[in-house]
Amino acid sequence: MKKLIALLASGAVMLSAQAKEDVSVLYVGGSPDINTIGGVSIDSAVIAKSVKERTADFTKFLKQRFNKVRAVDGKDYTSGMSDGYDVTVFDGRPKAIRPAVRETDDKGRIIKYIRPAYLPDDFDRAAVCIAEMSEDLGRSVGTKNDWFCLCLDNYAHNWKKDHAIFNGPFKVSIRSEMLPTPENAKEYCPIYGYTLPELTEMWLVHSAVTPENGKRIGMVSRPWGYTDPPEPEIISSGVCAKSIDAVAIGRHGNFFHWGFAAKPSDMTEPAKAALANAIVYMKDFNGRHVIARKKDEGIATRDRATAAKYTVSRACWKDRFDTNMKFYHMMDSINSSVKFAYSIEYQ
Repeated sequence: MKKLIALLASGAVMLSAQAKEDVSVLYVGGSPDINTIGGVSIDSAVIAKSVKERTADFTKFLKQRFNKVRAVDGKDYTSGMSDGYDVTVFDGRPKAIRPAVRETDDKGRIIKYIRPAYLPDDFDRAAVCIAEMSEDLGRSVGTKNDWFCLCLDNYAHNWKKDHAIFNGPFKVSIRSEMLPTPENAKEYCPIYGYTLPELTEMWLVHSAVTPENGKRIGMVSRPWGYTDPPEPEIISSGVCAKSIDAVAIGRHGNFFHWGFAAKPSDMTEPAKAALANAIVYMKDFNGRHVIARKKDEGIATRDRATAAKYTVSRACWKDRFDTNMKFYHMMDSINSSVKFAYSIEYQ
């Protein structure tokens, strides 16, 4: 916590001395700062309060850095609004312009499902999408910023240090440190045939996400085939439950994916500067659009073929066998403990 407070405070003087950028920004809010995904039951009044606070937080952050800022709720947004701004920051879901399609057979089984669309297929305005907004808004358009996993924590790693978003106009003073390589990332090593070091260079993006504080967690996208066409770029990965190269920050056409879900006041100064730089960077992508559209998140890639090959190997069989045995032993232990406790209780 002391480290986070120091990082948050270190840029305050520099920010006050830096001029605002001549970039007009439309902020589309409507999502809370707390986790509401995964069957979590939260009072609607609590959610509404969180939405209001998060919108105010983002608005303050943007107005400190940009000359023209407007905030609207997602339910009030229409795509035409983006025409009047250099960059639209999507942190809330607009109203659907095409409803979801769900068809079932005579036994009630789903045979066809098409997710709703929130933006026109030809949407070409520069957009920065926060966390799962990349999935919600980009799915119908066909961006590669898909939902690989809603599991992004608070550290970034393997970032492109020479990328524009880390080099201005707002100064990004990253204090990196060598930390243990995520265990989840190591599990992908045998699947794809690479090794990882015990330590990985990382930097703190925002305060921790814990079950106790109930904060929103970020989203990473699938890296496989992400940069096959010339229009996308992977900028950074982050600590998550997936592979070491899962996309935490990336761009596909006019859509920028900022996978970290924290509101600005919970971010470190380097993270706030990088996000502001990303908005400036995206100004140059107005009028472009996604060319190589990805409509199916499970589409086959070379990496998927490599993974499929591993699944029929003896090494994979042994790993699965060992995992199952550990599970069986754990269940036997729990069963024995329950029987022992039961026998003591009723003797």
